[in-house]
Amino acid sequence: MNELSDNEALMMESLARGIAVRAMKDHGAVPPTVLIGNENTVIEYASEALADAAAKDRLAQIARLLATANDATVVTTILESWARIAKVPGGPMTERIEAVMIMTEHRLGSRALLLKIERTEHGKFRRLTPVSVPGLDSVQGRFTGLIPPRSPSPEEIKQARTVLGLLGLSPDGKTIRHDLN
Repeated sequence: MNELSDNEALMMESLARGIAVRAMKDHGAVPPTVLIGNENTVIEYASEALADAAAKDRLAQIARLLATANDATVVTTILESWARIAKVPGGPMTERIEAVMIMTEHRLGSRALLLKIERTEHGKFRRLTPVSVPGLDSVQGRFTGLIPPRSPSPEEIKQARTVLGLLGLSPDGKTIRHDLN
C-alpha cells in the first residue's frame, strides 16, 4: 500500500477498534459492522446477527452497494467470531478464542487485525488484545472484494443507490421508512 492507503487503513482500524470496544462494553457483543470511507466521510452500517449464509451474503452485498454508491476509497468490516489459533507458530490449531476480526481494504491492498476478547472471571468484557497470526495480512471470503477495483462511473453510482433504495436503505446506510398512510 502507498502512504495514503496506510494512513487511511490505520485510521479506519482505529475507528473500528473503538466501535468494537464500545459495543463490547455496552452490549457484551459486537454487531457485524461495515465502515465505508471516502475522502469526505465514513459511513457506519451495522447489521443484525449473521445467523446463516444468506444473512452473511446480504451484508456483503449491502457493503458492496454502499461502497459503490459512495465511491469508497476504503472499506472496513468488523466481525465477532471464534477462531482457532496455534499456541506456537506452525503448531496445531489448538487454542479456541473469542475474537473480533477487523479487515480493511483499499484498491491497492488489504489488511487484517485479529483481536482477542478478554473477559473477567464473571464473563464481563475486559479488553481487546491483538493476536499475532502469521499470514493474516491476506484474507479471502465473502467479506473481501467489497471495494470497487476502480472509481465507479456516475451511472454505476446511480444504479447502486437505486438498488439500496429498493432494499430500504439510503446511500448513507440508514433505513428508509415507507409509510403507506
